[in-house]
Parts: sequence; C-alpha cells; structure tokens
Amino acid sequence: MSSANTAYTFSLVNNTNLSSSDYSLRVLGFSVASALFLQDNGSGALTWSPSPAGVSLNVPSYASGSSTLTFTGGLPMFNDILLGDTVTGPGIASGTTVTGIAMTITLSQPLTATASGNATINTLIMVGGTSQTTSTSVTGLVPPPSVGNIRYGQAVSGSGIATGTTVSGVTGDSSVTLSTAPTAGATFSGTSPLTFSITPTASGQSGATNLSLSNLASVAQVAVGNLITGTGIPANTTIASINNVVITLSSVISASQTNATVTFTQQQTGTWTAGSLSITGLSSTANVGTGGLVTAPGIAPGTTIAAVLSGTSLQLSTATTAAGSDQGANLNQGTVTFPRPTGVIPSYDISAFSSFVFDPVLQPGGLNGARIYLFVVPNNWPAIATQPGFAGFPTNPPGFPFSWAATGLGIQQPNTPPNSPNTNSSFPPFSIVEPTIDAGATGLLHIDVQTVDGFTFPLSLVLLDVNGNQLGQVGQPVPAGGITRGGIIAAFQQTFAANTAYGALLYGSSSDIDNQYPGVLNPGAYLADGANSDSSLASLWDTTLTTLYGSGTQLNMVGDDGNYYQGLPTTVGTASVLQFTGYTDTGMTNANGNVFNLYSPKTPDPANTGVAAGYQVIANAGVYADTSGAVFIKQTTSYTVPPSQVALGLQRDIVSAINRGIALKGPSGTTGRTAGDTSAYWGTETNWYPEPLSNQQAAQNQFSLFMHTATSNGQLIFTAPAGPPVAIAAAPTGATASTAGSTTTATLTTTSAHGLVVGDWIAVQGVGVGTYNGNFQLTAVPTTTSLSYTLGAVSTAPAASGGGSLMGGPAAVNKQGTLMGQAYGFAYDESPVHGPLNQPNVPSKFDPAPTGTVTVQIVFGPW
Repeated sequence: MSSANTAYTFSLVNNTNLSSSDYSLRVLGFSVASALFLQDNGSGALTWSPSPAGVSLNVPSYASGSSTLTFTGGLPMFNDILLGDTVTGPGIASGTTVTGIAMTITLSQPLTATASGNATINTLIMVGGTSQTTSTSVTGLVPPPSVGNIRYGQAVSGSGIATGTTVSGVTGDSSVTLSTAPTAGATFSGTSPLTFSITPTASGQSGATNLSLSNLASVAQVAVGNLITGTGIPANTTIASINNVVITLSSVISASQTNATVTFTQQQTGTWTAGSLSITGLSSTANVGTGGLVTAPGIAPGTTIAAVLSGTSLQLSTATTAAGSDQGANLNQGTVTFPRPTGVIPSYDISAFSSFVFDPVLQPGGLNGARIYLFVVPNNWPAIATQPGFAGFPTNPPGFPFSWAATGLGIQQPNTPPNSPNTNSSFPPFSIVEPTIDAGATGLLHIDVQTVDGFTFPLSLVLLDVNGNQLGQVGQPVPAGGITRGGIIAAFQQTFAANTAYGALLYGSSSDIDNQYPGVLNPGAYLADGANSDSSLASLWDTTLTTLYGSGTQLNMVGDDGNYYQGLPTTVGTASVLQFTGYTDTGMTNANGNVFNLYSPKTPDPANTGVAAGYQVIANAGVYADTSGAVFIKQTTSYTVPPSQVALGLQRDIVSAINRGIALKGPSGTTGRTAGDTSAYWGTETNWYPEPLSNQQAAQNQFSLFMHTATSNGQLIFTAPAGPPVAIAAAPTGATASTAGSTTTATLTTTSAHGLVVGDWIAVQGVGVGTYNGNFQLTAVPTTTSLSYTLGAVSTAPAASGGGSLMGGPAAVNKQGTLMGQAYGFAYDESPVHGPLNQPNVPSKFDPAPTGTVTVQIVFGPW
C-alpha cells in the first residue's frame, strides 16, 4: 500500500510529440463527493480547493453617483448574482450589498395584452415523489438534478397541490416540505411532475416580445428555454433570450469605472452555539440549497447544509465546534459564507501547470472519487459549442459548469466520445484518470486509467518513490518501446475490418486529429441512448441470454456479503428472471433472508423497459445496475453488507461473465454441485475469453479482448501486471545481447534475485543503451539473477550496457493462453472478486498504490 504521512505529487508529462503551435494539452480535475476541484492558487500552482466563495465578473462601465450595475446580454454562462450578495470592487463602498435584481427578456411569442402583476417561471421539474393529505412532506423525489437546487419560498404546483403553495423546507436528498398540505395524494411522474417556480413582477406592452422582470432573488433562476406564464403571455411561451440584467446596490458608487472587476459573495449573519447542528437568525434562506458547503469560524471544514428548516434557519451536517463569535457584543453571532450556486471549473495548460499536490495531512477529508480529465485540444477547436444539446458550453479551454447539489458539486460532465469535429460533440478528445485518497492524515491512494468509454490517446500512470524509483505502471508502456497512438489505431483496423460491427467503433475521419482517427468507441457508448440499434452488437447475446435465464440453469454464486446465493429460473408475468435465494451455509439450507429477482435484459423489469439487451450487457447497464423495487422480494434486516449492494454484486458478476464469454461455461445441471462453484469458475482468469479475436460473431466482448491482448510492434498495448522493481547490474555486464540468425536475444543480470520464470512479462527501463528498454516476455531464466528475452526488429545486437531496473511477474492469461494487459474493456472489468486468490491484476488500476508511492506521473503517450 502507498506511503503514509506523505503528500502525493501528480506530475504531468508530455510525450506526445504534437506541435505546441497546433495543440495544447490541458488538465481539469474535480471530486463530486469531496466538493473540490483543481484551481490556480494565484501563485502559479494548482490546488484541490472548494468552490470559490465569490464570483468575480467584468462590468464594462458604471458611473459615479449611480447605484446600479448593468450587464448587457445577461451574465456570462454559468454565473449568478444573488439578492443579498456582498459586493466589492473599485468605487464601491465597503459593506455594499445587492438589494434588487431586475432584467429584460425576449419572449418566444408576442404579448397578447399588457403584462402586469406576477409572472410564473418554471425553474425545476422533479418526479418520483409521493404526497399525502395527512402531511406537508413530499418524499422520494428524483432528480434532475437534485433537491439541492430547490429554494425556500419557491412556488410549487402539481397534482393535488393547492394554489399558492410554496416551499417551506428542504430536507435530506429527496424530500421537500410544503407550506400547505396537499388536497389530494399523488405520485409524481414524467407525465405528472412536481414543478417548482418563481413569481417575479412582470411588465410589458401588448404586441411586444420584450418583458421586464423585477423582484428576483437570483439571476440564474431565469434561463433561456424556461416556460413562462402570466397576464398577456400566450400559452407555451418560453424565454428566448436575456437582454440585460440590472443589479441595484445598497450604496451609491463613489467613482466611475471602465472594465472593472466586481466580486459578489453570499454572506449572512447567523446565530449558533458550540455543538449545535443548526444556524438561526439568517436574513434569508431563499438562495441557500442543501448540500452546499458552509464556512465560518466555529464550523468544521467540510460541513454542508443538511436541511433548510425555514426562511431564516438551516441544519448542518456536522455539529459546530465553537459558538459564533465574530460579531462582537452580539452573543453567539457569526458571519456565514455560502457557496456560489453555479460556476465553471477551468482547465489548465500543462505547459504552465506541470504538477499538482494533494497532502492528506493538510486535507484529512481525503479526495473521494475524483476525476482528472486530460484533454488534447486542437488549436482550431471552437471555443463555444454550437451543436444541439451543448450550445453555449465552453469547450476550449474546456470547462464544466457546476452547481451545488445534495451530494456536493453537481457537475455537467462532458459527453462521452465520439469527440470529433465532424460529430455532435462539444468537448475535444480526452482521457480520464480517477484518483481516490482515503480520509485521514495517512490516506492511501487508489488510482486508475479509465478506458471504459473507449481508446482516445495513450495515457499512462507511473508511480515513483521518494528517490525516483519506479514502483509500477499502468496504461500504455513507459518508455513507449514503439507503442504509439497511430500503432494502436492500426492494430484495431487490422483486427476489425471497417465493414464489421466492431470495425464501426473506429469513428470520425482518418484526418480529424493530427491526421489520425479521433479514437475507438467502447461498444456501450456506440449503442447508448438507442443509437446504432441496427448493429449486430445490439442482439449479439440474445441466444446466450435466452439460455442463461431459461429452464435448467442453476447459478451457485458467492455474494459480496460472503454468503452463498443460488439462482434458479422463474417468470414474473412474461419476464424471465433468475431468482436468487441467500444462504449462510455451504449446504445452502439456512436462508439469510435475502431473495432477489434478477431480470433478463431481453425481458427487463419496468425500470428498464425500452433499453436494448445488447446495450445493457456491453455497457453493464439496465438490469445489471438495478436497485428498483422489482429486484427485492425479501431483504434481511440483519446485515453487514446492505442487500442492495449484494444484489448489485450478483448483477456485476453475471454481466462480467457474459462479457468474458463464460456465462454458459463451467458447472452445469443440478447434481454434484457445490455452493459458490459458479463464482469459482467465473472468477478464474484462465477460463476467460474462450473464443479468439478472429471470431467476431462470438458471444463475448471482443472489444474488451482487444484492449487486453492486442499488440503493436510485438508488445501488448496495455502494460502487463508486474511486481516490485529489481535493479540491473552496471555496465558492461548488466545488459548483453547476441544474435543467432534473425533472432537477437538480450540477457540481463540483476543485483538481487528477481523471482521470475519463463513466460513472465517484464518492463525494462533505464538501461544505458535504449534498445534494451521496453516490455518483453521472458524466453529463458538461466539463474535467479539472470534472464533473457528476444528483442524486436533489431538488425544487429546492441552494445553491452547496464544500469536501470526491471519489473515483472506472472502475466494474466486467458482460456486461449493469450497474455492479457491491464485495461478496462467494460465498466465492471475488475480483478475477480470471488475467484482464486493472488491472480494477476486485470484493470489499469492500483488499489491501493504500492508502499512508498509519493509521485504519480500522468504521461501523455506518443502519437
């Protein structure tokens, strides 16, 4: 495991050979759960920091003696100004706040009469909730995007909701409190949703399309496309554009300015005592949402808003550490800073920011489920997307809009590939690294190269200790040893002809990105949202699924709770299911209280109807990520692992076996069976992928097999599993070579026992003569401190050399005896959970990183 009490340095390395005048390499990172993202600290370094407390905006001009700021055309995208914001800037007096927000908008239809009084603007629609006449609570609400975007005082409408009802509280992550109990109970759905609205004052002339709005609490609550109703406004009218925004200040501007930067911060005075979970006495909670961070003296870092209790009070996620104290004689009062509700996460050119650090000692809350996006941006890529669904989004430099939600930062993530100038895509080509650092001052690092969406460009992780010694690598080999992006694309083309189902995964044009194809799609992305439904991949597993979920099947599996589960076929109506019953004993006689119905993707439960079976299999989606009520027939109330997690684990193992071509292999029938025998077979790597890549009609995921076993220039395109580094003796005896006929053999001598055997896979680096470096399979092991391998296309033997190190170990081998590199061929493509112990690592992942890791090199590989 990785080193304790050590900061982790992430170093960004450009080995692409791309011209800096034609391309820029950029990095962008965030953690939704930790509510952190990479930001410039102002001193030329990137840090993992929370959302800025304030938003700074350029104001073209404002005049001395005025008390207003005008933004022609509205605010920049994904920015907001809130009623009550503290305002700072040149010529603006200390303590100035926002006392009014007004704007002029253009409607999609002319007014049919003079508009006056309140208009209603729909801001948020939610489904899935239920209401009763005996309660003011609506529970079970389902995003988009989260109850964290519901605000106190908003109008509420829906089935059974009385006119004039407003939000009087927001609790948890799926419920809201109404000002009035419903007149009738209801269940809210896509055809009968619960709608949240604002009701600003509106004015406009009959026949005009311009409408003035005032008495707004927030600029961002009015957005292009929102439905608007009111006097003189025709039915089905929407907001076509925002013409200008006028902000009224609490004080007069003292000096005229041009192109001034003005900052808006949401701060309020509240009252709390030590150990309290609530803050009272706030001026207004109308612009505060659940899930947002709260900062103030006496409030622990990372504390969020658990609930909005009233118009002046809220509940915290963590008890306060001290009473409010910064308001002088006002006992227990303090200044509370709330996060911005929206904004943009920027990206950074790695030529200017080549590294960043996460120190668990300074940030003991850890880094939970972070994503680091690495972009290769052609300099002619449009700065703003124009494609439908992405119009207006910033793309170059790429940035993601964010908003606070019940689980922390809600991120509008980029569309999955294809990313090509010729496709409906807004973001340039990217790859993803996913780090997690456990909470606590000794937090361990877990990190992977995510290739679930496909192959875009070579990306590697190289882990180093404090002395710069390599401890491991995943992704493409480093040094590359002849592995290039172009070579990997060529290997794919050689494996899958253009007119085949898998060949269609190579998207775009051969001249799109540096005279190469933009990349290769994962089949799941290819079939997503019903796309390419005529592809044979959509029905590739139909026969397998019919058999697997049909009569005669018996699956004896191990659950993630360590119990034994037996799955037998049955039907629910016309749907085919495997009904799993849990047992605590190997005789499978003592039921544990769990009974699950796992549906066939060909006849899914109601939550997954209309989704192609092939997509559910290859994307590990639908019935293979199902926690709907249809799954749970019985659930134990006494558990160490929740029944929902156990059910998901069974779904994971079934769909993984389908992808690996072994769902119908292994123990069969109903006699002579033992508890867990199905899991044991499915979890043995040497049983995987029984069909060769050449059989492209095989009912197994050949894209995944390609990712694991494809080679270029005689080397696996993804690194093979390897053990700790072993030093190579110094020149001239450390590395020697000889040629016999057309074969050149290299022999290395190590300074200590290497522990390797013939057939193991090794990575060699740092030898003085570079020909010895690369990734190779051992052909001979003369002694415990020497080993040999065949060099590739070498016409003459390289000179004797030495130094450097090697790493190696048993390679993962599939049913055909083919070596497997560490890669993600599908979402659940992890090392076996319930198979034999100590098998080679499967995914491109360190879980956790080796002991002594202090540096993670993120390497953009050669093109």
